[in-house]
Amino acid sequence: MKSGAVAKYIDSIDDGTVFAICDIPNDSSSDSLKTQLSVACKRGRIVRIMRGIYYKPKYNKLLETMIPYNPDDVAYVIARNNGWHIIPGGNSCLNLTGLSTQVPSRFIYYSDGPYKTYNIGDTNIELRHRGSKDMPDSDGLAILIHALKTKGNGNLTQDDIRTLSEYVRSHGVAMDPAEYSRTAPWIKKELQRIADVQPL
Repeated sequence: MKSGAVAKYIDSIDDGTVFAICDIPNDSSSDSLKTQLSVACKRGRIVRIMRGIYYKPKYNKLLETMIPYNPDDVAYVIARNNGWHIIPGGNSCLNLTGLSTQVPSRFIYYSDGPYKTYNIGDTNIELRHRGSKDMPDSDGLAILIHALKTKGNGNLTQDDIRTLSEYVRSHGVAMDPAEYSRTAPWIKKELQRIADVQPL
């Protein structure tokens, strides 16, 4: 790797980007990369969030202050850095699918990786392991499944089904039975009900 590779990478990304060491093109030693990152931190070009995870600052020009990084971005970079698939936790799934208007205050995610908690300043990011049968590759379908699980068996109204059907249509979620063939029978039944709803 050329000596300016880290600086070039930082120049190529937008302000406010959270990134991992693995995102930087690397054909040299990890020690060289870490040294360049350390220099960039000292110069204020980036901020080290945690081991291996960095933030290119974005500033509020009016207030002349740095805008804090988004913990949600950090969670997804951690997952990508480790080869894990994550989605927002159950209460967030309810919000994303339209079944709830409440925005969760905790940063909880479901993951096909191990249970992990990351304490970053005043923020906790919690990854909770979930089995592969409820974590299909499609984020939209996985979010839908966990919205159903959080709502609970027998608790969905016909209005809820229509709301979830609209989520499926608006987000282009492919309702492929092969993708959820191993999930609980009651969830498969509700997914079929959602798929069968005709647009108004």
